[in-house]
Amino acid sequence: MNTEYIKTKSIRKPGEPGTKKLTRIYGKDLICVRYKYDYKLKKRYKTIELQIEEIPWVPNKNDGFSKKPVYIRVHYNEKNLREKLRKNGAVWNPDKKLWKVSLQIVLDLHIEDRIIKFV
Repeated sequence: MNTEYIKTKSIRKPGEPGTKKLTRIYGKDLICVRYKYDYKLKKRYKTIELQIEEIPWVPNKNDGFSKKPVYIRVHYNEKNLREKLRKNGAVWNPDKKLWKVSLQIVLDLHIEDRIIKFV
């Protein structure tokens, strides 16, 4: 398959339209369903991404990845957490209504579940 003419048009999460049958088959192991289009051969491909292993992992603080910023959600009434974030250099983005902070701070505060988007 020559990938030069293939473009991914949509990526769907489990449970969204176009994924329900695959969600029933693969359950929690289904990460996403991709729809790819081959403009040369005029074909559509449906591909899936599966999780096949889960093992403990400790991020290396010197890998550079942990310095990357992420957006997290913090509720208005969580004043203590907002203050901790400010002290660690987090910046409030009023347009997105999210906090921008380094991944390492998120890991140190154990609030990984609040990550909305990697920047």
